Amino acid sequence: MRINNSNGLTLIETVIALSLVVVLATAFAGAMLTGLKSEKTTNDLDRAVNFSASIYEYFNLKFEFILSSIELNSNSYNNSLENFKNEIDNGQFNNIYDLYTENLDYDLDNSKILIEKINEDLKLYKVELIIAWSSGNENNSYKLESIFGGSDE
Repeated sequence: MRINNSNGLTLIETVIALSLVVVLATAFAGAMLTGLKSEKTTNDLDRAVNFSASIYEYFNLKFEFILSSIELNSNSYNNSLENFKNEIDNGQFNNIYDLYTENLDYDLDNSKILIEKINEDLKLYKVELIIAWSSGNENNSYKLESIFGGSDE
Protein backbone atom coordinates (compact mmCIF):
# COMPACT_ATOMS: atom_id res chain seq x y z
CA MET A 1 0.00 0.00 0.00
CA ARG A 2 1.33 3.41 -0.99
CA ILE A 3 0.94 6.51 1.18
CA ASN A 4 0.48 9.77 -0.71
CA ASN A 5 1.58 12.80 1.30
CA SER A 6 1.06 15.96 -0.78
CA ASN A 7 1.05 18.45 2.09
CA GLY A 8 4.77 19.41 1.91
CA LEU A 9 7.35 20.49 -0.64
CA THR A 10 9.81 18.15 -2.19
CA LEU A 11 13.53 18.81 -1.98
CA ILE A 12 13.66 19.74 -5.66
CA GLU A 13 10.86 22.31 -5.30
CA THR A 14 12.63 23.87 -2.31
CA VAL A 15 15.97 24.08 -4.14
CA ILE A 16 14.31 25.71 -7.17
CA ALA A 17 12.48 28.25 -4.99
CA LEU A 18 15.66 29.14 -3.08
CA SER A 19 17.60 29.45 -6.35
CA LEU A 20 15.02 31.89 -7.68
CA VAL A 21 15.21 33.94 -4.49
CA VAL A 22 19.04 34.07 -4.70
CA VAL A 23 18.98 35.10 -8.38
CA LEU A 24 16.41 37.84 -7.74
CA ALA A 25 18.27 39.11 -4.66
CA THR A 26 21.55 39.22 -6.59
CA ALA A 27 19.95 41.12 -9.47
CA PHE A 28 18.34 43.58 -7.05
CA ALA A 29 21.63 44.13 -5.18
CA GLY A 30 23.44 44.74 -8.49
CA ALA A 31 20.84 47.27 -9.57
CA MET A 32 21.12 49.05 -6.21
CA LEU A 33 24.93 49.25 -6.46
CA THR A 34 24.71 50.61 -10.00
CA GLY A 35 22.16 53.19 -8.89
CA LEU A 36 24.32 54.32 -5.95
CA LYS A 37 27.40 54.61 -8.16
CA SER A 38 25.43 56.59 -10.73
CA GLU A 39 24.14 58.92 -8.00
CA LYS A 40 27.69 59.54 -6.72
CA THR A 41 28.95 60.27 -10.24
CA THR A 42 26.07 62.65 -10.89
CA ASN A 43 26.59 64.44 -7.57
CA ASP A 44 30.34 64.84 -8.24
CA LEU A 45 29.70 66.20 -11.73
CA ASP A 46 27.06 68.56 -10.35
CA ARG A 47 29.56 69.88 -7.79
CA ALA A 48 32.21 70.37 -10.50
CA VAL A 49 29.74 72.22 -12.74
CA ASN A 50 28.64 74.45 -9.85
CA PHE A 51 32.27 75.03 -8.87
CA SER A 52 33.24 76.16 -12.38
CA ALA A 53 30.07 78.29 -12.69
CA SER A 54 30.90 80.01 -9.39
CA ILE A 55 34.44 80.70 -10.59
CA TYR A 56 33.11 82.16 -13.84
CA GLU A 57 30.65 84.30 -11.93
CA TYR A 58 33.56 85.59 -9.85
CA PHE A 59 35.47 86.27 -13.09
CA ASN A 60 32.54 88.32 -14.40
CA LEU A 61 32.72 90.51 -11.31
CA LYS A 62 36.49 90.72 -10.80
CA PHE A 63 38.19 90.13 -14.14
CA GLU A 64 40.19 93.38 -13.98
CA PHE A 65 41.43 92.42 -10.52
CA ILE A 66 42.38 88.94 -11.75
CA LEU A 67 44.35 90.34 -14.69
CA SER A 68 46.21 92.69 -12.36
CA SER A 69 47.03 89.82 -9.95
CA ILE A 70 48.54 87.36 -12.42
CA GLU A 71 51.37 87.57 -14.94
CA LEU A 72 50.57 86.82 -18.56
CA ASN A 73 53.72 85.39 -20.14
CA SER A 74 53.54 85.59 -23.94
CA ASN A 75 49.91 86.70 -23.57
CA SER A 76 48.89 83.55 -21.71
CA TYR A 77 48.63 82.18 -18.20
CA ASN A 78 48.58 78.45 -17.49
CA ASN A 79 48.63 77.17 -13.94
CA SER A 80 46.99 74.82 -11.48
CA LEU A 81 43.83 76.14 -9.88
CA GLU A 82 45.49 75.83 -6.46
CA ASN A 83 48.41 78.08 -7.53
CA PHE A 84 45.96 80.50 -9.15
CA LYS A 85 44.08 80.73 -5.84
CA ASN A 86 47.34 81.49 -4.02
CA GLU A 87 48.41 84.10 -6.60
CA ILE A 88 45.24 86.16 -6.57
CA ASP A 89 44.88 85.73 -2.79
CA ASN A 90 41.32 87.01 -2.58
CA GLY A 91 38.99 86.07 0.27
CA GLN A 92 35.93 85.81 -1.95
CA PHE A 93 37.66 83.44 -4.39
CA ASN A 94 39.20 81.45 -1.51
CA ASN A 95 35.73 80.96 -0.02
CA ILE A 96 34.40 79.65 -3.35
CA TYR A 97 37.41 77.36 -3.73
CA ASP A 98 37.22 75.98 -0.19
CA LEU A 99 33.45 75.45 -0.34
CA TYR A 100 33.57 73.28 -3.45
CA THR A 101 36.82 71.40 -2.87
CA GLU A 102 35.70 70.38 0.61
CA ASN A 103 32.91 68.13 -0.72
CA LEU A 104 34.70 66.84 -3.83
CA ASP A 105 37.62 64.42 -3.98
CA TYR A 106 39.44 67.23 -5.74
CA ASP A 107 42.53 66.52 -7.90
CA LEU A 108 45.02 69.33 -7.27
CA ASP A 109 47.44 68.26 -10.00
CA ASN A 110 44.96 68.06 -12.87
CA SER A 111 42.69 71.03 -12.08
CA LYS A 112 43.97 73.84 -14.27
CA ILE A 113 43.23 77.32 -15.47
CA LEU A 114 44.37 78.86 -18.75
CA ILE A 115 43.91 82.54 -19.57
CA GLU A 116 44.96 83.55 -23.06
CA LYS A 117 44.76 86.94 -24.71
CA ILE A 118 43.07 86.38 -28.05
CA ASN A 119 42.53 89.93 -29.32
CA GLU A 120 44.79 92.85 -28.51
CA ASP A 121 42.49 95.61 -29.82
CA LEU A 122 39.30 94.35 -28.17
CA LYS A 123 41.13 93.12 -25.07
CA LEU A 124 39.45 89.71 -25.22
CA TYR A 125 40.68 86.75 -23.20
CA LYS A 126 39.87 83.08 -23.53
CA VAL A 127 39.53 81.41 -20.15
CA GLU A 128 39.65 77.62 -19.94
CA LEU A 129 38.93 75.92 -16.64
CA ILE A 130 39.40 72.23 -15.89
CA ILE A 131 38.02 70.81 -12.64
CA ALA A 132 39.36 67.30 -11.96
CA TRP A 133 38.41 64.84 -9.23
CA SER A 134 38.65 61.18 -8.31
CA SER A 135 35.69 58.92 -7.72
CA GLY A 136 36.68 55.45 -6.59
CA ASN A 137 39.08 54.08 -9.19
CA GLU A 138 38.01 56.61 -11.83
CA ASN A 139 39.50 60.02 -12.59
CA ASN A 140 36.99 62.54 -13.91
CA SER A 141 37.16 66.08 -15.16
CA TYR A 142 34.91 68.88 -16.31
CA LYS A 143 36.14 71.51 -18.77
CA LEU A 144 34.58 74.92 -19.33
CA GLU A 145 35.71 77.60 -21.78
CA SER A 146 34.53 81.15 -22.20
CA ILE A 147 35.66 84.57 -23.40
CA PHE A 148 36.00 87.57 -21.10
CA GLY A 149 36.74 91.20 -21.82
CA GLY A 150 39.39 93.02 -19.90
CA SER A 151 41.82 95.88 -19.85
CA ASP A 152 45.60 96.03 -19.71
CA GLU A 153 45.59 99.19 -17.63
